[in-house]
Amino acid sequence: MPDGKVITAGSNPARKVEEHRIEVYSPPYLFRGPRPTLTLATTEGSYGGTVTATTDDPDLDSVSLVRPGATTHSADSEQRLVDLPFTAGPGGQLTLQLPAGPTLAPPGWYLVFALNADGVPSQGAWLHLHT
Repeated sequence: MPDGKVITAGSNPARKVEEHRIEVYSPPYLFRGPRPTLTLATTEGSYGGTVTATTDDPDLDSVSLVRPGATTHSADSEQRLVDLPFTAGPGGQLTLQLPAGPTLAPPGWYLVFALNADGVPSQGAWLHLHT
């Protein structure tokens, strides 16, 4: 989820038992300290391009694209976490380098997260990656 929590839900109607429970998990890293901010200048990005962002944390460790989950039959073939090279400029400005092509990151929507040196993530920001 954009706030860093994890949701699990589902059922298997073939077993004739419907599961109506949804569980929300808050990983411990969400409570290690202040969360960095990450604000994208746009919600659209193209392969090989860059996206400008701002942050309040001068010591970011990494920035990553995370593909939203699409689990079916206990498998998620859409799962992706792609690290983005970035350069930091004055005033919290960041330039994020998007993947060169769709091999590692197929076209579609991704959450962009920044992690600080303590491994605490920002809120996720949606980015549509396209050709």
